[in-house]
Amino acid sequence: MTLEIADCRIDLAAERDGEWIDNVPDMPGLSLLVRGLECEAARSLRARRAATWARQVPDSIARDGPPASVSDRALTDSLIHIILRDWRGLAEDGVPLAYAPETASRLLADPSYRTFRIGVIWAAAQVGRTPAWRARQGEAA
Repeated sequence: MTLEIADCRIDLAAERDGEWIDNVPDMPGLSLLVRGLECEAARSLRARRAATWARQVPDSIARDGPPASVSDRALTDSLIHIILRDWRGLAEDGVPLAYAPETASRLLADPSYRTFRIGVIWAAAQVGRTPAWRARQGEAA
């Protein structure tokens, strides 16, 4: 099998605007409306967080880049405010859980819901992929 380079292309409009992603690994029945992990808005937010941190520390520290805690908070903020837009098929205590930004924030910021956070990151990484690429990934699983 060879890789078709066209399958490596990302639909930048889908990455920017978002799309529904189904079949999130280990999360049966869940569909997520997400923007791409690398969409301009998310990258910009993460860069602003890093720049804010760099202005608050000595240059000798800033040159090594932000610590993991700053980068992690920036990723969390981008997941909450930019990337995750909606969900279907999520429940809490057996009751369907409607999407709300406050609920998304609670789930994505809570370390005990790391599995959900990883699912959102995975889904965001799938946005804009070609159908052929997705089919090949399904075959490899």
